[in-house]
Amino acid sequence: MGHHRPPTRTPGPRGKQQAPEGTPQKSRPHTRQESDSFSPLESALPMRPHHATTRALAAFTLLALAAPTSIALAATPAPGNTIRITTALTPITDTHGHTWSPTSGFDTGDKSTSYWGNYDIAGTTEDELYRHEHVRMNSWTTPLPNGTYTITLKMREAWWDKPGQRVFSVTAEGNPALDNIDIIKAVGKNHAYDRTFNTTITDGHLNLGFTATADSALISAIDITPTTPPSKPNPPAQPAPTTSTTVLRMTTYTKPIKDAAGNTYIARRGFTGGDLVEPLPPTTDIKGTTSDTLYRPELIRWKNWSHPLPNGTYTITLHTREAFWNKPGQRIFDIKAEGTTKLTNIDIYKAAGKNTAHDLRLTTTVTDGRLDITPINKTNLALLSAITITRTDKKPAPPSNPKPPTTTQRPSGMPFDSGLFPMHRADIATQFIQHRGRAADVITVFPSRENWAEMSNDWFMDNQRIPTRYTGTLDVGVPLWPDDGNLTTASTGGYNTQWENFGRMIAAKYPTAYIRLGWEMNLPGWKHAAYAHSATQWKQAYRHAVTALRKSGPRLRIAWVVNEGPGQTDTTDARTFYPGDDCVDYIGMDAYDWDPGYTNDTNIAHHRDAPYGWNFWLNFAKTHNKKFVLPEWGIAPANPNSGGDNPRYIAFVYDWLTRNARWIGYESYFHENAPYIRSNLFTDNPHATAEYLHRMKRP
Repeated sequence: MGHHRPPTRTPGPRGKQQAPEGTPQKSRPHTRQESDSFSPLESALPMRPHHATTRALAAFTLLALAAPTSIALAATPAPGNTIRITTALTPITDTHGHTWSPTSGFDTGDKSTSYWGNYDIAGTTEDELYRHEHVRMNSWTTPLPNGTYTITLKMREAWWDKPGQRVFSVTAEGNPALDNIDIIKAVGKNHAYDRTFNTTITDGHLNLGFTATADSALISAIDITPTTPPSKPNPPAQPAPTTSTTVLRMTTYTKPIKDAAGNTYIARRGFTGGDLVEPLPPTTDIKGTTSDTLYRPELIRWKNWSHPLPNGTYTITLHTREAFWNKPGQRIFDIKAEGTTKLTNIDIYKAAGKNTAHDLRLTTTVTDGRLDITPINKTNLALLSAITITRTDKKPAPPSNPKPPTTTQRPSGMPFDSGLFPMHRADIATQFIQHRGRAADVITVFPSRENWAEMSNDWFMDNQRIPTRYTGTLDVGVPLWPDDGNLTTASTGGYNTQWENFGRMIAAKYPTAYIRLGWEMNLPGWKHAAYAHSATQWKQAYRHAVTALRKSGPRLRIAWVVNEGPGQTDTTDARTFYPGDDCVDYIGMDAYDWDPGYTNDTNIAHHRDAPYGWNFWLNFAKTHNKKFVLPEWGIAPANPNSGGDNPRYIAFVYDWLTRNARWIGYESYFHENAPYIRSNLFTDNPHATAEYLHRMKRP
């Protein structure tokens, strides 16, 4: 039987800090002197608020373009020696005698010279430096020696008059650097505005990415100051023998198809956005292939595709054809994979003509357990018919029921992440770690959840809650909406801005934290509980939250976690609420020594083998190629239906985890002395404590 804890954890007195306010996303107006170019067929389809154009689409990637000779690698900058770049067409000398060199490192955009007047720029004596602008770019790249740099972007707004009319964000080396820049809101019109951040270069290039949510990004000048001595690039690794095995075939249809060779392509999933254009009829011949069915569908307006894959190197084939345009240059786009542009200026018609199969191939390496592919639209919209993925590194491809990849050594020395819930107290965490004789890889926390202001307060990460020298990560149990929220708003994306801010807050300190979103949704006591009659809405809310969290915290790990046993809402089967593989990284269960207590073989077998028990949810995770997590487990002597101070429960848990170690992501013991559970070890419960210590002493 699943337990039901009080709906609010009490962290005790704390000094609250005001959480940063989120900046709402604005609808984007048309940019001056620019028109969107869409085919009649494409423009007739339902339009998303931020449709794809040259200016903005999701996260733009970084092109390795040549840089001006004034900052060539031969002139290696020493720490403190500033590199100065202007968007003007000719060099500028500022009032201090410094020369600002023109740059050609933008991938696209224009100089908007009609707005380069001799008007006064407030807030600076360097008016000439701010009078120039480059707009509508996606990225800027220049070669620089490896090292850490301070980057200052110099800007001013000469066109718009109101806040929200130009809003954009900046990434550096693929990581968020500046969010929601709104020059008018910050300083007003024709006023100098500088924003500064630090970044570390490891590949010999500085890469800046620009993503606009209103109009387009704008830059006047760039100031780059080295803060550490440059390091030499790592020598290239020697190539290893490769094997090649297909691990995924997917169509953009909403149902599976087979190609001419009998290979099955699974139905479309994992896409953010996207509209399926009416497939070509069977009477239309697709030249250059015998698998016409594979190339008939056309997905456009997709912003990203994400799919879980074991770390390794893969060859991706994107199957395409052009069925609408009749001339070269009418559809042009780029493709990036894993944050790096792999294919540029794709023009299907130019390469193959109309109604002809055209396959695009690229190779990329997955290092975070997830493959991400993003189109960058230049002229009209990128399209896709199907995807084939082949693993090409020296590791064998996973079988149909694959084993998870071997993980690296952890501070705990365990074969999986291991930790605890220390009642939001750093001193208790330290004592627990000292008693067990192993470091903790993960600490469980629960943000306040009365409302978004409380949920956005980072008290649970301060040094009163987390030991000062702690080097692990967090397991963050967070509801799908706060107590004063509701499913309707969540399911329509109404909390996306708040989730993006929440992800940013967590990722700033723990970029790879486990986010246990909407945990134990199969218990009716939670305000975010899930019910079969509204399961579709609940899953939509989950997907919205994950998308927003990953936008600000791309390395955060999402854990979908149920309570052990049959569901207690309006269905016994919590699988009804599974939101999809593309928005889940781990699958897990919370399981306490609850009725019946783990006191004999019969009771243990019941928990282990019954529907919705330990093996049930492990097998569910395996089916979806996910690792299993156990974020909450512990004895429960305060409950009369538990096993009390029960060493058999401790032994069962670690025997089961060890037996399935290659499938386990993390476990976290629920160490709480509150009267409703009294699961704490070391200070109480000597028999369970002795068994726990016995398990910690094993290699």
